[in-house]
Parts: sequence; structure tokens; C-alpha cells
Amino acid sequence: MTTDGRRPDPSPALPDTASFPADKVDEGKSLYVLRCAECHDLGKVIETPAVKQQGPDLINVARRIDYAWAKDWILDPKKLDPKTKMVMPGLTPDDVEKVRMFMWKVSMEASPAPPR
Repeated sequence: MTTDGRRPDPSPALPDTASFPADKVDEGKSLYVLRCAECHDLGKVIETPAVKQQGPDLINVARRIDYAWAKDWILDPKKLDPKTKMVMPGLTPDDVEKVRMFMWKVSMEASPAPPR
């Protein structure tokens, strides 16, 4: 993995989103809406008004960012990049797991893997 979380080539395997518990994915959606949607779109699934968008659209996150790295980033972005404008969203490690499950499931469904 790169220091900024971008997926290296060859990329590690993507998580099996079918194994994510539905209740945790649902909780992750609620947490995303409360904590992340203030600044980030998630494609057309969760849209943030343009005036509030401070961060990138996360709809393609699963294809761009390493799943494991994302946990550390969400928990404490300033620790990984002191110059980042992202604020700590105030999520517990358990909350972050749920948000990641939701984001990766939506992202992978929106952008399926290319055929090999």
C-alpha cells in the first residue's frame, strides 16, 4: 500500500462485501449520513449539496483506497497527514468498521470489477 492509501499494483484482494452483516452495513449507512455526508458525496446514493462538499466523492473508494488503510485514515486523518483538511469524524473503531463496510459495499456495487 502507498503512504496515501492508494491501492498499489498489484492490489490486495478487495473485501468480500457479501460477507458483511446487513445490520452493520445499515448502521454504517446511518453513521455515514451523520458524520461523513457533511463533506463527502457517495455518488448518487448519498448526495451532499455542492456548497458543503469539502472532500472527494467516495463512490469509487473501493477501487482507489486500500480497505485496511482507510480504517486508520478515518479514525485519525491528521496522524497520517498533518496537513489534511479532513477533521476527525468522532467515530469509534467499531463505528469505523461499519462505515467502511457500507462505503465499500456501495462503492463495489457502483463500480464492479472489470472482467479478467
